Amino acid sequence: ARSFRALEVHADERLRIRPHDGSALLLRLHALQEIGASASELDRAALTLLAVLPPEAGTLIPSYPLPGLVVAQVLAHVDPRNPAIDRIAGRVARADDSDLPTPPDYLFDEGRRWMRRTGIELLTWNRWLAWDTLATAALNRNELAKAQSICESMERQLAKPVNEQTASDVDFSPTAARLSPLHRAYYAQCRSGVARAQGNPVEAADILRVALADPMLNDIVVSRTMHVALASLPGGGGPAASASPLTEHAFSAATTAALPPAPVAPAGDWVSVDRAVPSLELVDAEGHRWDLAQLRGKTILVNFWATWCSGCVIEMPYVVRLQQQLRTNADMAVVSASLDAQRGQVMSFLERNRYRLDVSMLAAEDFQRTLGAISLPQTWIIDTEGRLRYMTTGFGTGPGWVDRTLAQMNKAR
Repeated sequence: ARSFRALEVHADERLRIRPHDGSALLLRLHALQEIGASASELDRAALTLLAVLPPEAGTLIPSYPLPGLVVAQVLAHVDPRNPAIDRIAGRVARADDSDLPTPPDYLFDEGRRWMRRTGIELLTWNRWLAWDTLATAALNRNELAKAQSICESMERQLAKPVNEQTASDVDFSPTAARLSPLHRAYYAQCRSGVARAQGNPVEAADILRVALADPMLNDIVVSRTMHVALASLPGGGGPAASASPLTEHAFSAATTAALPPAPVAPAGDWVSVDRAVPSLELVDAEGHRWDLAQLRGKTILVNFWATWCSGCVIEMPYVVRLQQQLRTNADMAVVSASLDAQRGQVMSFLERNRYRLDVSMLAAEDFQRTLGAISLPQTWIIDTEGRLRYMTTGFGTGPGWVDRTLAQMNKAR
């Protein structure tokens, strides 16, 4: 807070010399956001900045965030009916690649491609920020249908492969791949806000918990906003009040929020195997030791995972759902085997996310010694004779995972 107070003082000093200095006004607005200024202070600062911005404040100059979007984002919280929100954020949300500035002719081909690629990536960042801004304003205006429509726009974008989320005529950029956790967080915020507005606070909290469990979400501002929203919901200030599983609607919302864009290269494909399962000693949640051989006679799915594995975290709601579905099945079983070093870390993860999951621990060194290099998440299907029939590494199938995995288990019977 001290550093942002210093930024505010620095901005005020610049404004005393040049009262209409847009960059100083923007700096001051950022500082006020970070130090937790009152709504009235933020409103005044945002409107002052808006007054000095040119009419085309929402145009797609190659920068992030666009100054106009910063103003709209603040107004969405403190003055959600201000028409500038829809004018600026709506302009950016509707933009496409054709709205980007044309690279100058004097640049070489490589320079023009770099400028266009950078512009498309910045457009992607700004478009998602605009959607988040519009959804926040709609929810604060009690316009539920509009908020739902924005959530659907986000969902359609998340369903595209990463290289189609930027542009089809530009090579895939690693920067675009890094956007996906932030995209999923924005989508989770939207879905959670809609659930809350519909009178489903428990579902709203579940959606945020799943999104915050993603270790790849390292955007401090967004995650802090989500934590604040979660703390205001039932059970949000600490562990869940009960161990009940996710509701049907929350499962759908949570798994979609956690779903990454479809990978460029396929992941999670099943590979046919036919070999004996090595002896692996597991330890259940109560500390009892047991071996997979004890389940001989059942078709078993074994999911190896860890809390530090982002793919595992994304996959987890599906594994939970499959285990719940087969809990009373006498012929099939789902075994969750965590490679985490500390049992308490695993149980805390499950409790925090309201997952009802029977989990066992497997020492990572035992896994590596018996099976080679660790690659997670890794899933096996073992037949009734105790032979490993199918295996897969990674998670890339998304919606329909439970049904497809169950069909794969039936193949092994």
